[in-house]
Amino acid sequence: EVLGTEEILRILKDPSLKIRHWMYLFKKAGRGNLENSSTFSFESVLSIGLKSHETLIKELFQRAQKEYVLEKSLARMRSFWTSAQYRTFNHSSGLKLVGEWNSLIQACTEDLEELQSMKNSIHYKYFETECLDLEEKLTVLSNLLTEWMEVQFFWIDLFGVIGKNKEMQNLLSLESSKFQGLTADFKSLLTRIFSLNNAIDAVHVPEAMIILKRILESLKMIKSSLNDFLEQQRKLFPKFYFLGNDDLLKFIGAGEDLGKLVGFMPKMYGTIAGFDFKGTIIEGIYSSEGEHVQLIRKINVSSIRCDEWLSKLDNEMKLTIAESVSTCLSSLKNGVQFSELLDSYIFQTLLLSWQIFWTGAINESFNKANFPQVITSIERETAELIAELERRSKPIEKKKLRSLLIECLHFMDVTHRLNKTSLQKARLIWFNTQKFFYDHNRDPPERISISLADRVDLYGFAYIGIPERLVYTPTLQKGYIALSEALHQKYGGCFFGPAGTGKTETVKSLGQNLGRIVVVFNCDDSYDFQSMARLMMGISQVGAWGCFDEFNRLDENIMSAVSSQVEVVQNALATGKKEIDLMGTSATLNHTTALFITLNPDYAGRSRLPENLKKKFREFSIKKSDNDVIAGVILEILGFQKSKELSKKVVKLFNTLTERCSIQKHYDFGLRTLKKTLKNCFDLFNSSAENNEELILVRSLCQVILPTFC
Repeated sequence: EVLGTEEILRILKDPSLKIRHWMYLFKKAGRGNLENSSTFSFESVLSIGLKSHETLIKELFQRAQKEYVLEKSLARMRSFWTSAQYRTFNHSSGLKLVGEWNSLIQACTEDLEELQSMKNSIHYKYFETECLDLEEKLTVLSNLLTEWMEVQFFWIDLFGVIGKNKEMQNLLSLESSKFQGLTADFKSLLTRIFSLNNAIDAVHVPEAMIILKRILESLKMIKSSLNDFLEQQRKLFPKFYFLGNDDLLKFIGAGEDLGKLVGFMPKMYGTIAGFDFKGTIIEGIYSSEGEHVQLIRKINVSSIRCDEWLSKLDNEMKLTIAESVSTCLSSLKNGVQFSELLDSYIFQTLLLSWQIFWTGAINESFNKANFPQVITSIERETAELIAELERRSKPIEKKKLRSLLIECLHFMDVTHRLNKTSLQKARLIWFNTQKFFYDHNRDPPERISISLADRVDLYGFAYIGIPERLVYTPTLQKGYIALSEALHQKYGGCFFGPAGTGKTETVKSLGQNLGRIVVVFNCDDSYDFQSMARLMMGISQVGAWGCFDEFNRLDENIMSAVSSQVEVVQNALATGKKEIDLMGTSATLNHTTALFITLNPDYAGRSRLPENLKKKFREFSIKKSDNDVIAGVILEILGFQKSKELSKKVVKLFNTLTERCSIQKHYDFGLRTLKKTLKNCFDLFNSSAENNEELILVRSLCQVILPTFC
């Protein structure tokens, strides 16, 4: 009976065949006496007539194999969830928290999808009860984990703010009390869950989901109260709009710890990078370049709100600069040489004093028709500064002198032009030149005024540190006039032109000369609309300048949304409104606020302003920068005797490279590379004994340009 049935016996030995399959086989084979027996002999198997029931056995085997696939999947799930545990860590609060969620959440999602797909099988009915039970548990667990993860996220976030910070607990006593109560409830629930044998048993914890939902709702209410609190703080001190919520909470929570507080100053002020302090008393500040500013009156941050001492710091910075300008001007008028004052005053004081002093000197020359004497004085001072630059070794001192030399060369150029022309044309040149005036009879913050054409602005006294100054070129000065004209007509300013022509830098440079805070928005693909709205609120209340760099790079939908907010502010400025409404929030409008946009026409289809802004902004084209003028001034500051001759040669070379080289991403023969090449000459000049200026320039070109061709 066995002979010839080897294949059938091999099939019957397969592990996919279970008792229910054997019972079915015995019944169909007519062996009813074995139908309900869980054990049987080999003889009983042979007794059904394997040969005669071969077709039945093979059909049964195929069905058993398909059922076995489902059975193995179900067994795998049972095995995983029987041993699955939470990966935890001990939080600084003492709570044990989940450290890794993804593996359990992913396992839940995948197993639920697999259980759902099993329902499509015709063999599902054999496992239906077990599958439905597991599916119900995993559904509950998935929802529980999602809720639990969100609760833990909010809890950790709030613990850092009011859970461990005594300063914030005192400020927000009610929220702090609520948080402590929720922490106790959360800890109690976690203790029960982590005491269970495995992760899935959490579904059996009574009312776990209800407790988590209640905790989450309460945590969100506390978070909402915190946001309301932060909005109140921002209204008290608008520069807080330049900090995100997390940074602002950390700033407020730092209390009187100036060592921690100083880390947030660059975001609010841009130019302030450090405090000179003892304990809780601020004696001075440091710029990002390392310049030290000694405050006239010290500020004690002890026992007062942060918005109060920051407001005092703002006022004290302005008064310190105003008073130092007054004393510096007195020294200049008493015959002290400008070079003798370099170590006594900060860069901003020296710059303003120089601008005011030479404005006065040139004005007097018009009355006396004596420009040669002014030219002689400026040339002497410039020569002394160049000599001083060669003597100094500290980078900060060199940067300070180079920036001052740019101003010296500007006034020298203006005076030469005035001297070479008729008096009538000279007055027109002077009319279109930025002039600086000082009035001792006014309050310190209003003593300095700047005149350009027929428009006059008060100096803002925002601390500028030691910025890189732009060379005064015809294009730059036309840009100044265009922007000033737009602002005085209550419009915004818009520059359009190729990249690298100095559009944004012109806005920043004019802001420096007027003592304004300039906030630049880099409009790229990662642009955060929500952050921009917050910054726009800060700009509008502080009275800063906002510049949207390459505005047309924004996605069209985001550009439309941003444009609507720009339009709101610009409308309010044009109509003289005292308040604006942005994103449902009302705010006071400071009328020294100004908005600027730069556009790059290389972005096809979006090379102009959106329609709703065209009537609100004055557009100006900057097609190219005055590279020959810029190169000449930089080389002259670096001490090159043949600066004009060499500048023409190097600019011609860059123009030739631009025209003849193919367009490649790694090729850049614009203004940025030109300036990098020229500044590299300074390092070569100091590090070698070579005196041939042309060779130094060629060597610098090789170091900067040649690597781009490799």
